[in-house]
Amino acid sequence: MRRSLAFFGSLYRWFTNNSTRQLFLAGGVSLLALAFLQLNPTLNDPDSFYHIGLTVWLRDYGLLNYFPWTQYSFYNQIFIDHHFGYHLLLIPFVSLWPGFWGIKIATLFFGSLTLFFLWWLLVRWRVPYWGWLVPVVLATSPFLFRLSLAKAPSLSVGLLLVAYYLISERKIGWLFLLSWFFVWVYSAWPLLIVLIVIEIIAGCLFGKLFLKKKITQIFKDNKYVLVLLSSLAGLVVGLIINPYFPRNFIYLKQLFAMALKPYHSFLAIGAEWYPFPVVDLIAAGTFIVGLWFLATLVAIINYKKISQQTMVTWLLSLLFLFYTLKARRQVEYLVPFMVLSVGFILKDGWIFLLKWLKNWRDFLPRPLTGQLFLFFLITYLGLALPLGLIIGYGRTYWSLRQGFTETNLLKSANWLKNNTPANSLVWQTDWGTFPLLWYYNSHNNYLTGLDQTFMYAFSPDLYEQWRQIVTGQRQDVYEVVKNNFKSDYVLLEKRIPAMLYSLNRDKRFSRVYQDEEVIIFSVN
Repeated sequence: MRRSLAFFGSLYRWFTNNSTRQLFLAGGVSLLALAFLQLNPTLNDPDSFYHIGLTVWLRDYGLLNYFPWTQYSFYNQIFIDHHFGYHLLLIPFVSLWPGFWGIKIATLFFGSLTLFFLWWLLVRWRVPYWGWLVPVVLATSPFLFRLSLAKAPSLSVGLLLVAYYLISERKIGWLFLLSWFFVWVYSAWPLLIVLIVIEIIAGCLFGKLFLKKKITQIFKDNKYVLVLLSSLAGLVVGLIINPYFPRNFIYLKQLFAMALKPYHSFLAIGAEWYPFPVVDLIAAGTFIVGLWFLATLVAIINYKKISQQTMVTWLLSLLFLFYTLKARRQVEYLVPFMVLSVGFILKDGWIFLLKWLKNWRDFLPRPLTGQLFLFFLITYLGLALPLGLIIGYGRTYWSLRQGFTETNLLKSANWLKNNTPANSLVWQTDWGTFPLLWYYNSHNNYLTGLDQTFMYAFSPDLYEQWRQIVTGQRQDVYEVVKNNFKSDYVLLEKRIPAMLYSLNRDKRFSRVYQDEEVIIFSVN
């Protein structure tokens, strides 16, 4: 009885703690913000339909080892579900709710947990006045957009933050288990090695410069060898004790090629792999990017007081900044580590900042110390963040609306399913909408989908033929469609009409179906 009372007393004190109240308030605000975004009746990324379909298949039929639905794709030769763990976690959501809304609820759940854990880290490591970073994050539309996509990043970002915590706290056993699980969940698992390497580099720099220790002593004191070996062991076990072993090792080559090779310069790939122009990044992430650069200035001035955590998160932010400029999708990792970096610099430089605020007039030129300037500065700060929050959040909401509903391509997919032979091959004019067609209709096979690097890896020559035909650059349409690709039907989306002229003129193509979205031709 006494133990029970003591437990509930501790729980009461924990919930009535001011920091805990702030944490749950920030978590609640984040949950509501993400929930409103998920009310959009669309899925912005067509790959979400692939994730729903594969999750349902995994639930109903078990492991999928062969993927014949993209005949001219790397996946037709070697199929790896590199989101296997993510799909396992999706099963309860698509079972309790219809798939379309089930994956939305799962995305809300994972995204909310990710933001809650980010706020918890700020509380855990005693960052002062961290609450103002909540609207800064919610105003950063590229990050909020990526976190709201019904895909694995909403989970992957959270796992990476947990990994950073485990590395920082030297929780070796848990790091091993998380590394193992990360391999199953998402192909971004190499970032765990990056985290550890940056932790080691920062630790050695910090120990050598500020603590005047030898490198060997630094490794011994910080257990770097154990941390590195623990994570590497978890990654290796995750690759070997894996439902797709040993095929997953063959897929690693394609995985690293996608991450490092500039496919965007010669392939029509997903927009997320294209570079993020500097001007656009600054415009879309004004507050967090601007704050990070200001915090960097404070860290340089106050360099003697910075901590190892500050150095680690700053280096990670710099790394992810360069990676984001190369591939815009990496903004999902950039923003959380910028938040941590700003928070830790604020923590380290708190006394310095208080001193500066007390004597701020001594640090600025006289024209910048007048009452009129101070009035404009306070007005700007008072208005900029609320307006930025409204604009950034609104931009995210409207971007997510520009997606696919539950009925897009449904009628044409059903017509193909009901009126064509099983496994007949459908030529698509848009590789990007394959997930919708496959989700509604696995009765037919298709040319390609999910990622055009897969088609290019299968055959660069066939990829180029397909590209030239769908863009209207070749006139020998029948020879390519029928003889080279062995296609039985052509599904032409009306928003990509370049090859329609050739199809209409050639009597070997017969128009058999049409609706407001597509025209389907049989190939005679």
